Amino acid sequence: MKPILFYIYDNFYIGTYGVMVGLGALFGALLAVYRAKRANIPASFIIDLLFYSTIVGFIGGRVVFILVNFNDFVLHPWSYIFSRQGFVFLGGLIFAIPVGVYYTYKKKMPVGRVADLLAPSLPLAHMFGRFGCFSAGCCYGKVCQGLLCKIALRFPAVYDKKGELIGSFVYIDHLQRGLVTADMPYSLPVIPTQLLEAGALFLIFCMLLLLSRKRLRSGHLFLLYLIMYSVWRFGIEFVRGDVERGIWFGGISTSQIITALIIVGIIIYLIREKKVIQKPSGRRG
Repeated sequence: MKPILFYIYDNFYIGTYGVMVGLGALFGALLAVYRAKRANIPASFIIDLLFYSTIVGFIGGRVVFILVNFNDFVLHPWSYIFSRQGFVFLGGLIFAIPVGVYYTYKKKMPVGRVADLLAPSLPLAHMFGRFGCFSAGCCYGKVCQGLLCKIALRFPAVYDKKGELIGSFVYIDHLQRGLVTADMPYSLPVIPTQLLEAGALFLIFCMLLLLSRKRLRSGHLFLLYLIMYSVWRFGIEFVRGDVERGIWFGGISTSQIITALIIVGIIIYLIREKKVIQKPSGRRG
């Protein structure tokens, strides 16, 4: 892992996490524009849509992160507001979707088609983000046990030019919890959930590209993305080790609550959609 890509000057550095997130957004946008041109949807509309949705998504991701860690935020508000880390992806997604739907309606574009067009770009961009998480040592897994130790990794202590400990997040967490001591250069071995999720996101991306060639109902490709990622995320959360994501009801994470609500909501929507399709028109011959 390499959390610091390079220094601009002594007190300011470019982090690998931010660069990877930027690359993900770039490649996701390029794919969306390419697919838009093939679907005869103006590229300018897609660029504007992604711009507004991304801004709101980042704000939403930070807002949900603050809400999950509200007690600590009250004690250290400025460190949260001006930090370059601390986002909840699903929080950003649930903020960005209504903004995207509103903007699409406003521009009188087909919401379902646009959503399907964007669907493969989301896991592609997110995959790069997870590589960024790996470089920063955040979003890490639990200390390994049993067979999972075969894929476990240790994350190093990272110091800035002044010799201050700035990472990795998993190392700092283990140090604060007394699992390692300051003279130990690495964390305990943890499950590399960042890499596991990056792999899952790549598979979801490939599946969406393949399914996009099928004749699905408008909007259903995007719903498939939500279902596939939600199911995966609900499961991987059981082996996540970072407590900052919020733990409720004795062991359920914030992301598990959100993904469960997404899955239930989609199921209800599909059931209602099916009933509407099968409902008799009421006309008599």
